[in-house]
Amino acid sequence: MASVQPQLQDARVYDYLNDKIQTSADLKSLDSLLRTLRNQHSLLRQQLDKVGEDLNEAEAEQKQHASSVITKSHEYLQRQTEVDSRLERIQTSRTVSDVVSSYRRSVDRLKQLEIAKGYITILQAVNILKEQTQSVIATDPRAALVPYYQLQQISAQLCQKHEVAEGAAVHLVEYVGQATTQLWDDMKDRLSKQFQTTLDSIGWPTQDLSPEKMQQLETEFVKILALRKTQQEMAADVDLSSLTSPNQISQAPRYSPLLAFASLSKAFALRFRYHFEGDRPTNKLEKPEWYFQHIENLIKEYQPFCTDFLQDILDANGLGDHDAVQEFITSLLPIVRRKIDNDMPALAAQGPLASHFIQQTIKFDTMLREEYMYSPFGIDPDDWKGITHEVLAVNDGDFFKKWMAVEKDFALARYESIIAAEDAWLIDYDSVEPNETKPTKSAFRLKELLELVTERYRPLQSFLQKLRFLMDIQITILEKYHDTISSSINAFKMLSSSIGRAVQGRGKQDLESITGLGGLERLCRVYGSALFLGNCMKDWSEDLFFLEMWEELGSRAQKNTAGGLISSIANLGSAAAVQEQKEEDGALFDEMAESYSTILKESANMIHDLVSSAVREDLKPYYKIPQWQVVEGAESKEGGHSSELIPLMKTLSSFCPYLFRFWSQNVFQREFRRVLVSLENYLIENIVSRNQFSEQGGQQFFQDIQAIWSTVQKWVPDAPGVMRRTHEICIFLALPAPPKDSEPAANPRTLKHVVDHMFEDNQKARAVMEELGIYTLTVTEARNTLQRRVDSWQK
Repeated sequence: MASVQPQLQDARVYDYLNDKIQTSADLKSLDSLLRTLRNQHSLLRQQLDKVGEDLNEAEAEQKQHASSVITKSHEYLQRQTEVDSRLERIQTSRTVSDVVSSYRRSVDRLKQLEIAKGYITILQAVNILKEQTQSVIATDPRAALVPYYQLQQISAQLCQKHEVAEGAAVHLVEYVGQATTQLWDDMKDRLSKQFQTTLDSIGWPTQDLSPEKMQQLETEFVKILALRKTQQEMAADVDLSSLTSPNQISQAPRYSPLLAFASLSKAFALRFRYHFEGDRPTNKLEKPEWYFQHIENLIKEYQPFCTDFLQDILDANGLGDHDAVQEFITSLLPIVRRKIDNDMPALAAQGPLASHFIQQTIKFDTMLREEYMYSPFGIDPDDWKGITHEVLAVNDGDFFKKWMAVEKDFALARYESIIAAEDAWLIDYDSVEPNETKPTKSAFRLKELLELVTERYRPLQSFLQKLRFLMDIQITILEKYHDTISSSINAFKMLSSSIGRAVQGRGKQDLESITGLGGLERLCRVYGSALFLGNCMKDWSEDLFFLEMWEELGSRAQKNTAGGLISSIANLGSAAAVQEQKEEDGALFDEMAESYSTILKESANMIHDLVSSAVREDLKPYYKIPQWQVVEGAESKEGGHSSELIPLMKTLSSFCPYLFRFWSQNVFQREFRRVLVSLENYLIENIVSRNQFSEQGGQQFFQDIQAIWSTVQKWVPDAPGVMRRTHEICIFLALPAPPKDSEPAANPRTLKHVVDHMFEDNQKARAVMEELGIYTLTVTEARNTLQRRVDSWQK
């Protein structure tokens, strides 16, 4: 075979040459023929190479296909094995629940993989946004906020989904939240350091800056202004009672200033620490007004700088709703809170200092409100409750409770000293106008004490704190004083009663304390004290401060808030008014004032009874005189009153000036008229109705009555008008008998003339009564009076 192939190739070459070279002329084209052959050889070589390459590719594909087939066959065998294994497990499983459980585990693993993929995607986005923010924060803070806000939005969305998913991604949410917070803190820290470098270079806090330094300050100030609180942060409320110190309040976004102002205030914080937090003489616990005054001076000093320079920058950068002075004040308050936080433990341990500190803090708050209309940005001035409220509200009001205890101890100690004073129960004639009822010195001092307590807590912003002062101090003191004067009334009753005299006995001193001027003065002390404090409570109830408390109390009672404290104060005012919100029908001190009014009425009645009893006691000798039936010709007194009236006139002469000076004019007239009416009833019932009168006896009785009127005329000018019935009875009893030698019609005002007309008919009787000026007595009473004359029927 090897020898045959060359022979065939040679033959083919021989035939080809014979065909191409047939003549000698063809030899000349031999070069051309060779070139053609070479070209054909080259093409054939290329085709051969191409065929070789194709062959190699085909062989590679065949090998790959074979490998793929082998791999698939292995996978098929593996799957077949798994299927056989699963089928075997299914066939050998006892219940369907095993199959379901296995399926669920597979689904759960699939879900976990999907969650893990989502986690990774979120973490990648967080890292990318952090890198974008950090890359431009130093040069363009506004541009840095774009990726930061995107990161913040991711964090907010995760929190929302986290709540819906019931805490399924707690670690992711926590990580993204921490990353957002850390990035914000990093941004603030970098810009703050950059701004602080600028402040140091221009010599801040000096205000005397060159134009170049002012421009430098403005450039960096604008940069740091890019970082500001979000609306959500400013709207987030702060539960002060859950915080443990006032210093934590400054960390809340709602109470923090713009970052630029916080940086400006660092220089002032260093100065403050030097003076008020070290060993300097200016750092005194008992002098909080010093550092409050220091802060106030800073505000006044830098107010023009804030108004003239910083405010324009705020307006030009879309922050026109921010007030530069207000932001400056907000930046200074953390300094104050830190100082207060450091001093609070020592203040709480020293009661008087705590009270002084609160009063100075209240003054500081008042200054901020009244002079600068201050409130943190986003908070209405009426809603900002001040540094005082922050101090008293943090840590569940712990400092308030301690301060409250101090104020209560002081008030109760002062109350005890008022009651124990030697002149506590003396009538104070100088504390009120002469025409007013006089209180005791203790009542007047108690009013001053209660008003001092009111001024202590009037500036407080918390309703419950004010209510606690009212309940624990003022109402307690009023109740104690009420019990004191009430026990005095009860003791007076006991000594005055027959049972008390029998059980306890009654000495001369006890007798003097319940009779005469001694007893009257004792009752007047109770009366004046009860009236004075009752009127004070009525005046307080009309005070706008207490009116607002009453309205708030009604509102909270209707909403059933504040728990037991509201219930415990229900007795202070009309309970129905509190529950039904009828403020116009009640007032805060109504119930307490009513209890004092009860004592007032009781003491007034006892004063009346004492005076009336003294009058009746003095009239006993007068009651026994037998001269009223003296017949004509008997010896009688001329031009004077009965000597038996002297004790009564002495009593009236002592009681009237005392009561006239003690009572207001209106009260004196009202109350003493009651005494005169009681006297009139006694005279009519025990003298007139039980005796017969001659002409001389009737005239003597009239003179006695006129002597009584003369005794009290200085204080009760219209005593005859008050005792009008007695006056008219005296007119009848003193009618003269007609002379024996005169005609009956000669003197129409004689007894016989009057008797004849009075008993003829009612019309003539009324005519005679009108003629005599008698308008109070009825016709029957007039006739009965005339029958008291022994000579009324003599002819």
